Amino acid sequence: MSIYLGIDIGGTKTRWDRYSHPGSHRPWSRTHSSFFSNQGITTPSVWIERLKTSLSPFDFPPHLFTGIGIGAPGSPAPDLKSIQTSVLKWVQGSPLASPLHELFPSASIRFENDANAFTLAEARFGAGKKQNHVLGLTLGTGLGAGLVVRKQLYRGAHRSALEVGKITTSLQGFPPYSPLDQVYSGTGLQHLLGDGSLDQLLQDSKLEYRFSPWIKGFVAFLQNLQNVLDPDVIVIGGGVSSSRRFWEELYPLTCSRLPIKRPVLGPNGGPLGICAMIADDSKLTA
Repeated sequence: MSIYLGIDIGGTKTRWDRYSHPGSHRPWSRTHSSFFSNQGITTPSVWIERLKTSLSPFDFPPHLFTGIGIGAPGSPAPDLKSIQTSVLKWVQGSPLASPLHELFPSASIRFENDANAFTLAEARFGAGKKQNHVLGLTLGTGLGAGLVVRKQLYRGAHRSALEVGKITTSLQGFPPYSPLDQVYSGTGLQHLLGDGSLDQLLQDSKLEYRFSPWIKGFVAFLQNLQNVLDPDVIVIGGGVSSSRRFWEELYPLTCSRLPIKRPVLGPNGGPLGICAMIADDSKLTA
């Protein structure tokens, strides 16, 4: 039995799940979950202390962990020991691997793009488990994407495939040539509509008028991805996707033209995906 800790670093909070896995094709079992706020975190050391505090009530024996996986926005370094570019500045290039090794001396440590982890989990265990080509999108602080082909993650030549947040667009309500990270994301909606939940904000007819070009532009973006990548299914997750109104506005515009699905695993997708990647690594090196 192997024990893994999957950690998903987001713009507003960090979530972690502890999984046990008996190996082979037997199912994963999530045994513990928790999260903590990232508010006020500006350095890796502050994040490490909050992680310790969050884990301390469970009194996990550190030597029992096989692997620790960290998913975060951005591109992982070639050695998978850090995130080399990220919208979260304190994560970018941060030396988190060393203090994590001190906490879990027997475990393998690896970092991965959070959208890749989300997509792999949904492709193997969630909304896309019966499909061969799964495109995942996460609309959170930024815009992330991942592509899984026959249950294997597509990374590209430099491990930076599907960095769609860097593509630029010109959309009403935003500066010309804005990165999609700042448009089709929670950050973009905050800029467009103000603070608050999307469901509540769209009760205001003036804000609903602003939202209409945004959702139509997002559908056009999805159509472009469909034309280029031709996936069996597009799974949309992240904080924005938790809004009821988001789906109510999205579905009528996509109809039967796009194979859109909600995530099955919810917030557990990212941590499970990164744990599955570590298990894959161990098979390759065994």
